[in-house]
Amino acid sequence: MSKYLHAFLDLIFYGNFWIAICAASMVIQTNFIFDAAYIIDPITYLVFGGTLFIYGIHRAVGISRLKDFLAEKRYAVIYDYRNHIRIYAVLGLLISGFFFFTLDRTTQLYLVIPALISAAYVIPFFGKKRLRDFDDIKIFLIAIVFGCLTVLLPAVFLNFDWGLPLVLLFLERCCFIFLLTLPFDIRDLKVDEFAEVSTIPGRLGLGKTKTLMVITAILISACAVANTVLGFYNVGICLGVVISSIIALLAGLKSNTEKHDYYFTGVIDGMMILQAIFVVVLGVG
Repeated sequence: MSKYLHAFLDLIFYGNFWIAICAASMVIQTNFIFDAAYIIDPITYLVFGGTLFIYGIHRAVGISRLKDFLAEKRYAVIYDYRNHIRIYAVLGLLISGFFFFTLDRTTQLYLVIPALISAAYVIPFFGKKRLRDFDDIKIFLIAIVFGCLTVLLPAVFLNFDWGLPLVLLFLERCCFIFLLTLPFDIRDLKVDEFAEVSTIPGRLGLGKTKTLMVITAILISACAVANTVLGFYNVGICLGVVISSIIALLAGLKSNTEKHDYYFTGVIDGMMILQAIFVVVLGVG
């Protein structure tokens, strides 16, 4: 792989542009399911910018605590470009801030709790601890916040009916993000052990963690099928969710501590974009 391609991948992955695009794609998927007038709307840009900001702050705070791991490429790259990442974080704050002020007051108020949770996740408000530094909590926080921002926030913005279909979609999305986050906890076993943070793979081991991935994928598919029976999804949307979740499961089952970080940051996170594409393409008509 050429040094220019490496440099480009480092930029989009560790500059947090990739995860921001992934998060925005989940909003696009939700807007498509809601049959919104525009699948790219102010919420899409707000989530993109907010993700760019939060992950940038997370990188900046986290790298100062992990200097013992600078021999690993991803930490070395993040440390070398920490000032660039801060600039990208400010860019994300400006983008999300601009679109925040285009929203109605109800939608703005809804954002308060997810924003506070996200801030507490990356900033040490609890002495020297962030929310992610408490045992077993980070994976659930990520899943719930992503669910709130990519399902419930669009619902508030579009005045969508808060019935059973929305609940099932929220659970489906939380489970999907949970499925994608488990491989990252596998990747971070050494780091979390160093930080004395207990996680699911640390408690259960790799075998049981991968069994949990299978169960989670089944729950995702069950939610999608239920929403199809309720008439909320068409068959194409259901297939898009189920097929992309199976692919995400297979990718997760291949994860281990020896995989290159591009596999996690690029491929695993990229499953969000893949699902959005499957849902939109198969769900048309």
